Amino acid sequence: MSQSLKIGSHVLNGFIHTARVDLYRSRGVPYPALQTSGTVRYKLDNPWPQPSPISKNMPYAVLHVAGDELKEFLATIVARFRRQVKFSWLSAAQYLRNKPHLDCPDDTTFCRYMTQSVYTYFLTDTLDTDDRELLEKNGISSDSVHKSDLAPVSTVDPFPGLYCTGSVCYFRETSSGTFEIIGIAMMDKQFRMGELLRPSDGNSWLRAKMHVLQGATYLSLFVTHPKCHFPMDAVIAVTRTLLPKEHPIAKLLEPHMYLQLPLDYSVLHIKNGPGYNDPMLYYTAFSGRGASQYRLFEYSFAGLPGHAAFPPYTFGYLLDSRKTEYLAYLRGYYDVILGFVREVIADVELDDVVLEWAQQCAHYSRGFGAPGGTFDKEQLADRLAIIMWNCSVVHSADHREFYAIPMEHKPTRLRIPPPFDRSECSFDEKDLTQVDDRLRHFMWHEMYVRPWPLKQLINVNYGFTEPAMQQANRDFIAALTAYDASLTDNKYAPLGELATSIQW
Repeated sequence: MSQSLKIGSHVLNGFIHTARVDLYRSRGVPYPALQTSGTVRYKLDNPWPQPSPISKNMPYAVLHVAGDELKEFLATIVARFRRQVKFSWLSAAQYLRNKPHLDCPDDTTFCRYMTQSVYTYFLTDTLDTDDRELLEKNGISSDSVHKSDLAPVSTVDPFPGLYCTGSVCYFRETSSGTFEIIGIAMMDKQFRMGELLRPSDGNSWLRAKMHVLQGATYLSLFVTHPKCHFPMDAVIAVTRTLLPKEHPIAKLLEPHMYLQLPLDYSVLHIKNGPGYNDPMLYYTAFSGRGASQYRLFEYSFAGLPGHAAFPPYTFGYLLDSRKTEYLAYLRGYYDVILGFVREVIADVELDDVVLEWAQQCAHYSRGFGAPGGTFDKEQLADRLAIIMWNCSVVHSADHREFYAIPMEHKPTRLRIPPPFDRSECSFDEKDLTQVDDRLRHFMWHEMYVRPWPLKQLINVNYGFTEPAMQQANRDFIAALTAYDASLTDNKYAPLGELATSIQW
């Protein structure tokens, strides 16, 4: 069967599955596949944060979405998804004629991804006993060695014929602050490491790099990036429930809360969303079943004991993270936002309304509160700046930088086993995936990874009525523009590509 016919077959099966689900929901027409799907129906009757129905190790959930916001979400984001589901497979067929297979990057490019891009979130200079023993066994000093810890991926339960394996990559920091690749060790489900593979190990090395890139793709989507999304939902719900719309804090935050609640709800709680990964839909791209992938969401919030790269989530965690070039770029925007917030709240009193808001945010968002229970104006400014920064700059930049890594270097599915030792093995990029895998890969990349900003930070309008605050709004945009212009060698997202909120 030709590639085009295979793509058409997968798309047709997806359409039939969707139609049968719709018939079941609207008319009760029996569909046996739903009896074992694990679908859960959630009540949308509580606007206040509540324990996650998925896991106690997940952030507080918001299971109610206001009608007007839901309508906006359906008319914008969901409408785009529906258009893509119906038509983007045609673009996929054309794209895959030119690039039907994944591609293994050279070592320099691979090292750059792991140490300079959004993948720096996995990089740590904390080595444990197993790391040091493995390096010593191979005659390698652990001085100046860092590792990219991709261990959590081993906990995913892949579908038959697919592989999903954790790993550890070792890099040595040079005197100039750059990194050189040392080696890779694959990691099994018990977090036991295999042999250290080196760049001279031929096909084993090539296989290892592809499994590492799959692991980095997985953890970006299920562990590091969700820290932008889900912990902020409770803060948004508290803000919209407790603060009057005309309150300065409410006005300050509203542009940065646009569409996040319905979007996050759809990611976590809708069966045809990316989290559940229903394999019967032709645009679901991952290797594992929903339950084991939700386990990665748990690591995002609860952390993974014994792994320094995955501490428990705490509000404002990025400001305390290991300083890298990418985080320095992000931090510059935080400083600009903080200066603006200080100006806006200069005359805001820490009255009972504000203190109640802060207290409730602290209850539902770990680390939001101040040590000892005190809360002053500077702490208020910091918390507000973090919310705004997280939902605009950090989220958009992470998406843009992840998208900039070529799709062929971001595997979501692999059909060759990982190398746990240096045994002779084959490596042919044609064997890494099948047509079905690459179709799903393309659709996922276009629907969920490509930046789709609806409202841009450069045009943010806080709706202030006071002339002084309106001028502060204009000055803020000018300050953002000036910071963007100062980044003469900027490798990362330009200001024009940053959205006001989490909109995709």
